[in-house]
Amino acid sequence: MFNIFRKRTTVVKKLNEESNKTKVDYKDKQKEDLPKIKLVTLLDLIKNGDEISLNIENEDAYEGDALLAKRRSLILDGLSIEFSEWAEWTVTINVHHDDKAFAVYSNDELKIDWDNETVEHARKHSYQDIEVEWTHEGEWCEYITSTVHDLKKKLDKHREDTIRQAKLEKERQYQLKVKKDNEQKEYFNQVYKNKK
Repeated sequence: MFNIFRKRTTVVKKLNEESNKTKVDYKDKQKEDLPKIKLVTLLDLIKNGDEISLNIENEDAYEGDALLAKRRSLILDGLSIEFSEWAEWTVTINVHHDDKAFAVYSNDELKIDWDNETVEHARKHSYQDIEVEWTHEGEWCEYITSTVHDLKKKLDKHREDTIRQAKLEKERQYQLKVKKDNEQKEYFNQVYKNKK
């Protein structure tokens, strides 16, 4: 009877270990499915986010009329993303709660072309997209990553809608012109027909 009880506990332990392993595997798989954040995506959001009403703080430093350094911050619920240019560019992601802040990503070796929206390593010659490699990992990683990807989709959709609206407006203007031209043509045909 003792052997039966022992086998039963071993089976239960194995089942518990398997279920825990499945939970861990599922969580890891979820993290793997979420693509990493590209710094070009963050630059696009911080530069053009006002198109979709994102809260972008402009703290550029000027001396007279001359721009000394750019500093823009994208403020979201519980986090901020900051692009700051002094000697070189720095990108920082902070999480916030109450009066506390914690820098979870920082990279200060970047060369950023603000106008052409490119991001490169300052000291390396690399043409690959630079991705966020977290300085500190935690529950915020998945939240920030999914939030950034959702905002990028929203910005891209807004751009597509804007292009579509511009095309529709151009087509509408063209149709109005054709209609007006046809009316003018008909009018003058009648005028000259009556002169015969």
